[in-house]
Amino acid sequence: MKIKRDILTAALVGASAASPAFSQGSVSIYGVLDVGTTYNSNIGGGSRKKVETRHEPSYWGLRGREDLGGGLAAIYQMEQSIAVDTGVANGFSRQALVGLSSTRYGTLTIGRQYDTIVDLVAVDPPRFNSVTGVHVGNYDRTAGVYVNNVIKYRSPTLDGVNGSLMYSPQEDGSSTTNSGKSVGASLNYIQGPLRVSMAYLKIEGLTLRPFGDTGIDRLFGVSYANQATKTVLSNNTVLGLGAYYDIAGWRVLGQHTNTRLEALGRTEKMRTTALGFTRDPNDVGLRPGAGFNHTRMAGSTWNTAYSILDYYLSKRTDVYLRVLHQRASGTNQVAALYLEGPSSKSTQTVVGLGMTHRF
Repeated sequence: MKIKRDILTAALVGASAASPAFSQGSVSIYGVLDVGTTYNSNIGGGSRKKVETRHEPSYWGLRGREDLGGGLAAIYQMEQSIAVDTGVANGFSRQALVGLSSTRYGTLTIGRQYDTIVDLVAVDPPRFNSVTGVHVGNYDRTAGVYVNNVIKYRSPTLDGVNGSLMYSPQEDGSSTTNSGKSVGASLNYIQGPLRVSMAYLKIEGLTLRPFGDTGIDRLFGVSYANQATKTVLSNNTVLGLGAYYDIAGWRVLGQHTNTRLEALGRTEKMRTTALGFTRDPNDVGLRPGAGFNHTRMAGSTWNTAYSILDYYLSKRTDVYLRVLHQRASGTNQVAALYLEGPSSKSTQTVVGLGMTHRF
């Protein structure tokens, strides 16, 4: 017994002696777990009930930081998507980056990370209500989208102003990355209850599924017969402006985006205006919210209304009831709420009840 006690004492002393070598670094685990039941009035001609994530994306991540002295730190971040309904994890499919951060000069990161349009998420009404309310097809990327092999710089905040610049060289393409280069910039002004954000992005080689994404059956002069038919954009250019203002315990939000899509030697333009409100995001208790998006492209229009009753049991845990409805118009145009799949007619309604926990 004495030998065992001596071994344990030596191990504890050794750990204590070694710990100062790591005292300047920190690692944190964080994430979101969201799941609920969803009813969709029409997907391809029939209603559907599902258990899934649709209020907030579910994921977990690691965030690390090592103090290098003089206000400089080495940082890293990795995030893995997870489907709470099935427990299936999708690798580190979200952010995976490493970089340097300076209190004086800003932050430089390299890896898979958000493009510059992510700065508009904070002023986007749908994101305070439900991911399903995201602008049609997310072609303006306001849901927050990742790009591989990005070099990104974010400035420090001076007098309420900060911004970012990004560049990505040509890479293999997929639906969320690019087979060509990308460049972007953003600028934010945050002062008291007001935030104003603008962002620009030009990205080459995105792969889209026009009918599956938006319910449109003709784009760039080509017919798209089913959800699986794809096209590759030579360029996708997005310019967006948005703002919110906090007043009397409420947050009022507005946003407008112009998106230019180029493929097959032709150009299409998508324009979306979004307006909405929510209860102060720092409140515990009931946080009702509602919003509306209007989108136009290629002779088609989509009008999407959404609302939520969100009750925060604490600052990290809430239960919610969400309702979304989209009406589309245009030749052969059908409704297609984000990530839900196209309807067989011009309308589509989603009702969901669920729970979210953040850690």
